[in-house]
Amino acid sequence: MVGVWAGQPLRLGRIAHGACRFVAVVEEAILIVEDLMYLDAAVDQVSARLFNVVNEQSGDSVGAARSHDALSMVSDQEGNHEEALVHAQESLRRHRQLGHRAGQARALNNTSWIHVQLGDHESALAVAAQGLALYRELNDDNGQADCWDSLGYAYSHIGEFTRAKTCYERALAHYRRHGDRFYEADTLAHLGDSHHAAGELEAAQAAWQEALSILDSLQHPFAERIRMKLAGPAWL
Repeated sequence: MVGVWAGQPLRLGRIAHGACRFVAVVEEAILIVEDLMYLDAAVDQVSARLFNVVNEQSGDSVGAARSHDALSMVSDQEGNHEEALVHAQESLRRHRQLGHRAGQARALNNTSWIHVQLGDHESALAVAAQGLALYRELNDDNGQADCWDSLGYAYSHIGEFTRAKTCYERALAHYRRHGDRFYEADTLAHLGDSHHAAGELEAAQAAWQEALSILDSLQHPFAERIRMKLAGPAWL
């Protein structure tokens, strides 16, 4: 579908005015996808690509840069980590060119996460640390929480569970301060995973149970993933 649109610039020109008015609606949809992270993958992909096309055509430089964040997220969810990295790095390049520091920090954190998926943990740690430093300069609590979570995720994947747990606890402190319940639960799930990998089964169970309680209160479908962890053979 994207290829067909890209090959019809005249048609895009005729609808550009209406499309530009639609940007705000599409951007809001992308933000919902980022927050909830469980919408249908096909909807995610269409929304992200439409967001990209509209912003590129309208000349919205910041929107176009942000659209690469969305495309990166969708590609990562689909398991296309190499493509996700390309989009994350393009987002970073564009935000740097614009001098948009919050966008740079977000792109750095996204890039860090994808490096972990690709097994490049050294790069993941370095990039997440850059994002954390920038978020600190911006006094952005939620951004710092995201980077601490990414650092914990990277440390956990190289077996440094003590460092991982410290990072997760710092992320939790930020999320709790702002009442961000979903990401509190998500980080608790990661913390439980680190405890479990370190052989600390009771601590893992406690973290997962707390995550489950939050997700159930939010009626979030990710609760089933935690329920499966708690029902697994590790507790037999």
